[in-house]
Amino acid sequence: GQGARQVELRAFVESTPIMPVHSSARTLSTQQYSVGAWHGLLVGCGFKTSTVPASVWKRDLGLVKLDKEASREMALSLFPHKSDILSRKKDHGRAESMLIAAWGCGCALAPPATATA
Repeated sequence: GQGARQVELRAFVESTPIMPVHSSARTLSTQQYSVGAWHGLLVGCGFKTSTVPASVWKRDLGLVKLDKEASREMALSLFPHKSDILSRKKDHGRAESMLIAAWGCGCALAPPATATA
């Protein structure tokens, strides 16, 4: 018989843009250290990891230039059964983590319909 199929565990870690004009060297170092720590932790748990810029997943979900509340509202619409952990405005970070996971599973806005003649 055939052996059991392995499930591939995937995780996406948001990369932070490097903007030295707006951030101190210490802040940049801390951010990059945190991204690396997440990759190490996830790889150690058996995940294949990828880094994704916020601009990419937000573009695909139609959230570019929208506020954090828009992310929370989208997460509520995609995960209504998780409304208990997304009920407060300050839950936007959790919401964005859930949206990155949804994006990693292929969730994206449908392209606009084109008129046919």
